[in-house]
Amino acid sequence: MGFLFTGDMKADLKEVNQAFHESLKPWWDELSVYLERVKQDLTFNLLPAVTIVAYRQVGLSRETTIAMANLFKTIYFANWIHGLVKDEEEGQKYHQPLQFTILIGDYISGRILKLLLEAGASHLLEDFSKMMCSINEGLVIEHKLNGENLVVLDKTRGSLYATVFRTAGELAGLNWHVLNIYEELGHNLGMAMELTFCMQGQAKDFIGKTESLFERFSAQQKYVDQPLLGLIHELSKPVSFVNPAAMF
Repeated sequence: MGFLFTGDMKADLKEVNQAFHESLKPWWDELSVYLERVKQDLTFNLLPAVTIVAYRQVGLSRETTIAMANLFKTIYFANWIHGLVKDEEEGQKYHQPLQFTILIGDYISGRILKLLLEAGASHLLEDFSKMMCSINEGLVIEHKLNGENLVVLDKTRGSLYATVFRTAGELAGLNWHVLNIYEELGHNLGMAMELTFCMQGQAKDFIGKTESLFERFSAQQKYVDQPLLGLIHELSKPVSFVNPAAMF
């Protein structure tokens, strides 16, 4: 089985995919080999759906939600491509396919600011800068320092989910206290989802923290629609291993 929380967002996810295609259209044919490979990546599939849930939860418009889901999907794709180059010396070699990999990753990264402007979220640039620093630190820990998998996951994936929730909270105008709870909720939720498919024992700790943080958040923000609730309940149940691409 896969996560069921995406069941009512098929139209939104389709629109995110269309926006993703449109923003990368000039290089789409050249990107086909990367797109085929990344389709099997768990985070690439989960992140847009989680972004939609996080933005719906705080009552943001569908237009903003779709734009930001595309933004986070694009950011992850650019970093995933850069991650194919394992070390700096390798990237300096005269190897045309490898140099293209670096260039295409840089091109996509360069689209991020434009997407931020189009989403009316340029004031969130500091949040994205901090996130990128964390991701890069995680890649250094992974490839240069042979760091622990959980630390790498926290830096490279956890920071993505935390930033999804933080930016949603900022755009929704949450006060400082609630915003920090929401950001921490996103971090723990993301870690729980990622670990569910590879380290289920450690996922339980993050699920417990997620449930506690959701209770604290809900006590502060009374929403009729609680799309996060279904996802959190689903995380609490045993999940079988699946092909990530089959979930959406």
